[in-house]
Amino acid sequence: MPNGKYGDHPINDLLEHKAHPFPCDIEALILKLNEVDRSSLDKFEMEPFDWARRINLKQGRSRLHSLLIARGYNASIISLKARISHSFYLISAVLLLSSGFYLWNLIYNETLILTKEFQKLDWTMPLAPTVLGLVLLIRWIKNR
Repeated sequence: MPNGKYGDHPINDLLEHKAHPFPCDIEALILKLNEVDRSSLDKFEMEPFDWARRINLKQGRSRLHSLLIARGYNASIISLKARISHSFYLISAVLLLSSGFYLWNLIYNETLILTKEFQKLDWTMPLAPTVLGLVLLIRWIKNR
């Protein structure tokens, strides 16, 4: 990689600086290829810049797949695992947001009866699932 500074090359940003410039499946393929054969990542010069901008992803996936297959790995399974974990963020975000909004609705409509000890905290109860759902949703959007 060019000089090791953040922003000089997307693969360097992923491996050295723990940034996430690529879609989740391409990131998983690059990380696996890094485990298997670090020198094969040196063949990529300008393509990773396109992948980081979400351009030519199909060609990038196919090239990474072929490199991993040549080294005896099933790249389809690696991509599938990455996509499933990526989908998990979206599903979790939706469930947490819906449960948080449901609790907000119960409190707003005063249908949720709380004991005297918890009456002063009634507005904070739905805060945790709502915030966690928003965090997961933002992570899902960022890694899309």
